[in-house]
Amino acid sequence: HNQGSFETFINNGVIASNDKNAIHNNTSATITSLTNSGVISSTNNNAINNIGLLSSITNTGTISGGDYGINNTGTIGYISNTGSISDGNNIGIYNHGGTITTLDNYQSTLTYKGALPTNYNAIINSPSDYGKITFSDVSGTTNFGVHASSTLAVGTYDSVMSGLNANNII
Repeated sequence: HNQGSFETFINNGVIASNDKNAIHNNTSATITSLTNSGVISSTNNNAINNIGLLSSITNTGTISGGDYGINNTGTIGYISNTGSISDGNNIGIYNHGGTITTLDNYQSTLTYKGALPTNYNAIINSPSDYGKITFSDVSGTTNFGVHASSTLAVGTYDSVMSGLNANNII
């Protein structure tokens, strides 16, 4: 439960809770950088609950919540997901009333609900190895792009994004 500020928060082990948020960033709190290469989990709540300012999340591990993997009503500047973000409600990231500026994704099963990130970038290694996201109950618009580290090849990239219509993509 962060009520102040962290410059850097690094997890390469396990942060787990049965009935609370595993990480809770309070209204007036700031986390400059959260890096997870381990496990952040909550059985009956959110793995990460942000109502303050979280400048960046770099996830190469597992973020798993009973409610939501990441629940955001505050501001998240950047999420880099090359690991797994999931939950018990089939919504990995729930952004309701908050702002997410950029989401880079390599997970093939990421689910997202709520206000769209300003920028969404798929990370692509090949036509059979790339990030996929399913959006639901969305509002706003997103700029779609391919992450700079990606390797594109001739092929079909099926279901890179689903759940959006043309009015949601700029």
